[in-house]
Amino acid sequence: MVAHYEIIEKEYVPLATVRKVLRKRNKSDLTYEQKMALENAESFTELSESNSNSIINELRELDMRKLKDEFIVKIADMAPKNEEEIKLILTASKISFKDEELKQILDVVKKHAK
Repeated sequence: MVAHYEIIEKEYVPLATVRKVLRKRNKSDLTYEQKMALENAESFTELSESNSNSIINELRELDMRKLKDEFIVKIADMAPKNEEEIKLILTASKISFKDEELKQILDVVKKHAK
């Protein structure tokens, strides 16, 4: 029997939040996919949930219409250290960003990624 699910809402969540939620659960109750997600979040998340959320909120406040939520969350997850790393993240958006916009993004990340 195949279960069918309906997507009610789609929201991008930083890995720090995924890590926090999955850590709260009993590891023996996690599905295989959840265990892999936790392992991934543990391996690739350097920032706390609070710092990730601060980056996300501040990037949203920049009000760059072309900077979509999926890229904002990815930037918070990866905490890029320079403009080149930001460009790599934004490559998939297929929208070009000006140097001053990249600098604004980097300034936000540096402010919260310590």
